[in-house]
Amino acid sequence: MENLLHAYGRATDTPAHLAALTGDDDDARKAALYHLTSAIIHQGTPWSATPHVVREVVGVLDDPRAALAVPGLLAFLAEVVEVVAPEHRAEFVTMAHPAGRDVDAEVTALLDEEPEDDDEGAAVYEDAELADALFARSMLGIEELVPHVLAAVEPLTTDPAVGPQAAELADLCRQKI
Repeated sequence: MENLLHAYGRATDTPAHLAALTGDDDDARKAALYHLTSAIIHQGTPWSATPHVVREVVGVLDDPRAALAVPGLLAFLAEVVEVVAPEHRAEFVTMAHPAGRDVDAEVTALLDEEPEDDDEGAAVYEDAELADALFARSMLGIEELVPHVLAAVEPLTTDPAVGPQAAELADLCRQKI
């Protein structure tokens, strides 16, 4: 996740948080869940790391080691799915690929040029077109994952512990597809 960003800069800390979701350390699991809802989706804003994290979270929903985290994971997924805006898909497709620009190369170059003590990722957002491209790519990536979220959540709708929460998320997914 070296060139992916979350609300606080590079998402280099995110893999450790994802690993904690299936670990034995309760404090690390709580910190991981907080990370998801504060950095990966921040006040309703997705970041370039968000689709990648959604894919990982969907993959651990049925892992027994993540059982204690499932309510928090469902809440995170609901917050992410809520931002999906299929009515703006065409606009996002256009924004995601600005003419004459290699967004990935530019992001990499800007991140590599930043001094260590700088606010990580800030230079990327100084260029409005580049920032818009990253936002649009995040939105399109999330939209693409909604059917996978739905498929992962549907089996949980019969789980006595999280069934109603899972059913609500499944309904939200169906609205966004």
